[in-house]
Order: sequence, then structure tokens, then C-alpha cells
Amino acid sequence: ISNEDIAKNIAAMIDKAQAAKIRVILWSVLPSDYLCWHKSIDPAPLVKDLNDKLKAPAEEKGVTYVDFYNDHVTETGGLPADLTTDGVHVTAACYSLMEQILLEKLGKKK
Repeated sequence: ISNEDIAKNIAAMIDKAQAAKIRVILWSVLPSDYLCWHKSIDPAPLVKDLNDKLKAPAEEKGVTYVDFYNDHVTETGGLPADLTTDGVHVTAACYSLMEQILLEKLGKKK
């Protein structure tokens, strides 16, 4: 599926959620520069492009957008080594950081 189609599907889900009076929080896709199960794919540019495409409908539809990507992407387009176990799956430390970022975005304290 193309990034364009993914963004369109997310936009449609936002519309449905808002119609049902559900508060939407859209989180960026986490950086990744390595797929251990498909080494011939370079996910870094795909992830960056998808995040660029997801931010627009979030802003357009007035939903909270949490951008973890831009603050945590490495020069190669991946996550810092201490935040991932294999370039894709995150560590407990990453989950803790994500929780802190989300709570700050929502104006809450842990």
C-alpha cells in the first residue's frame, strides 16, 4: 500500500472518530532504518515521507499530532540504539520516553 493510501485511510479514520465524538491523537511513525526481516528495503525514506503525509490531515482536521519522529531520528533515519532492540522494536526506555512526551503534549504530569 502506498503512503498516499495510508494517509487517506488515516484521514478517513479521523473523520469517523470525530463524527463519533472521539478525541483523536495521531502519533508519528517511529523512525526505522533497518528491517531485519526484509533487508532489501530501506524504510527510512518511506517512514519520513509517511510522517510528512500524516501531519497534514492532522493539522487540517484539528487533531493532536505527536511528533516523536523528528526529535528522535538519527542521521541514518533510525531510532537511537538505546531506544530499540533491533532497529524496529522499541525498548522499555523508549516506551517510558513516549509516555512522557504524550503526557506533556496533553498537558498532564506523570
